[in-house]
Amino acid sequence: MKILKLTLFIFLLFLVFATCKKDKGMPTVTDVDGNVYHTVKIGTQTWMVENLKTTHYKDNTPVTLITDNNLWKNAIAPGYCWYDNDIANKTLYGALYNGYAAHSNKISPVGWHVPSKEEFQVLEDYLIASGYNFDHTKTGDKIAKSIASNFGWLNYSSVPGCPGYEQQENGKTGLKIPPGGWRSGGLGDFGEFSIVGYLWTSSTSQATSYFRSVVRENPSFFEQNTTEKNQGYSIRCIKD
Repeated sequence: MKILKLTLFIFLLFLVFATCKKDKGMPTVTDVDGNVYHTVKIGTQTWMVENLKTTHYKDNTPVTLITDNNLWKNAIAPGYCWYDNDIANKTLYGALYNGYAAHSNKISPVGWHVPSKEEFQVLEDYLIASGYNFDHTKTGDKIAKSIASNFGWLNYSSVPGCPGYEQQENGKTGLKIPPGGWRSGGLGDFGEFSIVGYLWTSSTSQATSYFRSVVRENPSFFEQNTTEKNQGYSIRCIKD
């Protein structure tokens, strides 16, 4: 009996050690809903590894869930949804937020925020300079594979360097942005799931809001803009 207890004790110690070792270097942060996100340090920045899933602001007040297409396209206040209004998409893809939520300055957990266009540019410049272009060059933006998830993409592209080409090779930076699609601000419908991963920035200029995208058949990490704050995109937070 003593030998059995000793063996069990040693096994539990090993399990604790293995768990700690696994988590070392990948700390976590928890939002007000209790969702846990892994984090990764890239250069001078620390990023969440998963898309935001919270349904409450950091002060614990709720964000409005909008499922109806007409209500979504006519929204003039913060709102969120799950892709295709299916909560089963929460775990891997996170929520889709409109621009009012993304620019609210309180959607992220305490100590974190929605990255600005400049912070995304810092990330891009660092990855290019550090050899994360798919062809290992250090000029031009060809970092999409290094930041794309290694799941969910339709294997459409036959061109090396695109997230849809040999997707098991994606995500070497640890960011792993999934193709969570979008919700249209014009019609309120959903689209481009498994094709594009859209991420809001916190940057606005007059009526223009900026976002980034990773596209199945392109090697670049695009910067784009929209005048529609009721577009539905994902959010990937960065540490203050």
